[in-house]
Amino acid sequence: LDIEIAEDVFPNDEWLQDQDELFDHPEHGWFESVHQKKRLHYRKNLPSGGIKQVKAIVVWHHGICGQSGFGMKIADRYTDQALRIRQMADAGIAVYSFDGLGHGFSEGSRFYIPGGRWQIFRDDLVAFCRLASEDFDDDGGAVPLFVSG
Repeated sequence: LDIEIAEDVFPNDEWLQDQDELFDHPEHGWFESVHQKKRLHYRKNLPSGGIKQVKAIVVWHHGICGQSGFGMKIADRYTDQALRIRQMADAGIAVYSFDGLGHGFSEGSRFYIPGGRWQIFRDDLVAFCRLASEDFDDDGGAVPLFVSG
């Protein structure tokens, strides 16, 4: 991966395992950005009943300087994305979230929008929505998809 984070600063395996616990053990994946084919990281959280139990899909998109893994646990309470994915899973909603170009675990210069072209972020979001909906193509489009962030 082409991530501009020094190896001694990049999270270690223990931290990554803690994050997976915090975010309810998501499936991780990669898809291609419209910008220079950079690799973009994503997390997919499904309800406990699996893909056949999904009533809706929420594609969550972070803001500038954000990432798909914002959240924490304070005492026995979750916050931010760690809370949202649990509440949505309980309601039968799948949550797909990705790290935009240059954010989180995605490739690209940190927090840089190439040439100030916001269309790159829009087009990556559209591509990711298509990827998320592909998991449900067998349902004939019966599963609604919502974009949030």
